[in-house]
Amino acid sequence: MSFILWSFIALAIILSAASSPSPAEQKTGLPLPSALHRPVSRRLRAQARTTQIGGLLGLAVGAAVLLLSELADQHGGLVVLAALLGMACGGTATTLLGRKGRLPDGPRVARLQATEKSDYVPEGLLWAARVGPPLAVAAVLLAWTALNYAPFEVPAAGLWWDWMTTAGVSVPTLALCWFAVELTAAAVLRRPQHAGSELELAWDDCCRSEALRHLYALPVALSGLTCLLAVTPVGLVATAPEVREDAMDETLLVGSGMFLVTLLLVGIFLVPLLKEFGRGTHRHVLRRLWAGTDFTDGGVEAGLGDSATAASELALPGTVESGAAEPRGTDSDGGAPPAEPRHRRDSA
Repeated sequence: MSFILWSFIALAIILSAASSPSPAEQKTGLPLPSALHRPVSRRLRAQARTTQIGGLLGLAVGAAVLLLSELADQHGGLVVLAALLGMACGGTATTLLGRKGRLPDGPRVARLQATEKSDYVPEGLLWAARVGPPLAVAAVLLAWTALNYAPFEVPAAGLWWDWMTTAGVSVPTLALCWFAVELTAAAVLRRPQHAGSELELAWDDCCRSEALRHLYALPVALSGLTCLLAVTPVGLVATAPEVREDAMDETLLVGSGMFLVTLLLVGIFLVPLLKEFGRGTHRHVLRRLWAGTDFTDGGVEAGLGDSATAASELALPGTVESGAAEPRGTDSDGGAPPAEPRHRRDSA
């Protein structure tokens, strides 16, 4: 596949991430009163904008490195890896690097229980992000084994070798990506939260969940791309006329076997993720942290307290100061809320 085609694929991924999203209140189901509309909308727009900018920078840097090193024709797929890395870095920068806002005097809402990654990221996505990379590495090792111990003559060089080399480069990239994602997610969870009402805190949870979901989607996307890079060289060799001429049955067995095993590996980490989409990933955090809380009554706007003033002063990405945290219980996803209150209102 040519470098230009890979570049267009990367650009399409970046532009799809920056396409016009549904209204925030429609995706989450939370009301968005006038006091919170401006800061929440600015925060969500900033996350989308920095995701796009990061992806474009990653694409530009990756393309420049490949062109200067004269490897663009052989390893053009690396520009997609660079674009995905840039998108993840840009999307989380809004959450990590935003300066802390100061709350005015007045009541504040603090969470009584410590939050976890599973509160913000669906279990299916966590599974795919943590299981996908080792399975993708297994696909690369399987492709290498199939080509090195094939029961037929493998060409010494060719297009298949370029694909195999690119797949090999993706293996350490996956390992570094997984490590960086876990560190970044922990840093996001450590950031304080400031809120003057439960609704404001719930919106901050939704924004934080959005950033973490995009972050954990990176190793999933890289795992899928690595599996594609692994199965392609085997397919190129197994379907080459000069190879099939003397080994019809062997090439069919190796090619179809590699395809089916890779498909199985992809299914292992993607099927649980696809099930999560049926439940609504945007509302996962509300099911985990705000189960049983009704934000739709007529007193929502009046119940904001001083959050109208606080929200206007929150700098992007909006931060919230957490109260004393207690160990989390064993709530089931979407289950009933715990008997004791999960939040408290403090006086400044």
